[in-house]
Order: sequence, then C-alpha cells, then structure tokens
Amino acid sequence: MTSLDFIRNRYKTQSNLDFLPDAEWYQKPLNSLIEFKEDITKGHYYYDKNTDICLEFHYDPDTEYNYFITKRCSCDGTLVFLIELAEQIITKLYSLHSGYQPIVEEFDAKQHIMKFTMGDFVIVDEFKKEGSFGDKPWLKSRFTVMLPIKHELIKRNANSETKFLEALK
Repeated sequence: MTSLDFIRNRYKTQSNLDFLPDAEWYQKPLNSLIEFKEDITKGHYYYDKNTDICLEFHYDPDTEYNYFITKRCSCDGTLVFLIELAEQIITKLYSLHSGYQPIVEEFDAKQHIMKFTMGDFVIVDEFKKEGSFGDKPWLKSRFTVMLPIKHELIKRNANSETKFLEALK
C-alpha cells in the first residue's frame, strides 16, 4: 500500500483532522524534504549501551504501515514551512517521542530490537480565498505533513543481534 493510500484510508476512518474540500493531496519521497547524513535506504542503526536499546530506522514506500505522525501549520504559503514540518516529524520519531501504542506497551529492551519503517511524506496543501487560517489575514495557506510508519519489534536472539551489530559497523 502506498503512503498516500494508507493516509487517506486512515483519515476516512480514524482521523480528527479537517481539510478543505479542494485541498491538494500529494506524496513526496522521504529524502526529497529531508537531507539525511547517511543513505536512509540502507537503514540507520543505533545502540545505546546505557539502556541496552537497539533501534532500526528504514525506508520502504510500499510497506504495511500501522500509524502515522502529523504536523500542521498555517502560513503565508512559503514552502520552507513544509521542510520545517518534515524535520519536526523526523525529530519526533528519532527521539522516540512517537510510536504505535501496542508496540510501545510490549517493548522490553532486553528482549526486543525496535524497528521503524518510514514511508513517503504525504502533504496536504490548502488555500483559503476568503478569510484565513488564523487571526492574521495573510495566513491563507495551511500545510499538513504526514509520515506513515510501520513500528514493529524484532525478538532479540543471537542471529538478530549479530545482524544488528554488523549493520552498526
């Protein structure tokens, strides 16, 4: 399922976001808004020896996602706000301030490797011809950036830890 399909399906059934009827929806590759220091397609691996937490971050635009992160702003339409929203989403994910609740509740650092697979960004661009999206008349645009994620746990064993440690090198 594409990122856009997942978000649209979730939006119809579970979201509390409201959008204008003529809002433009589109999908952008993960690395088109964010510049990663390392190639995200090869994965990012982190290990914290103090907490014994192992984390994996991957990119796959066509996986089976289980949740998404959303950031929204009202603005004058300047595109730099899209980049800022995307950066806020990535920061939230990489700092572990986001997760699929059933996975978070089950996680045990001694037993699991936590894996996040990110899709493409989904952007909703809205423009009000009459009125504004705030108390200032120039706030005629609203950007919503969403990132679908598959959050899963990998059982720690000799094989998974060897693979993880190899990827850290």
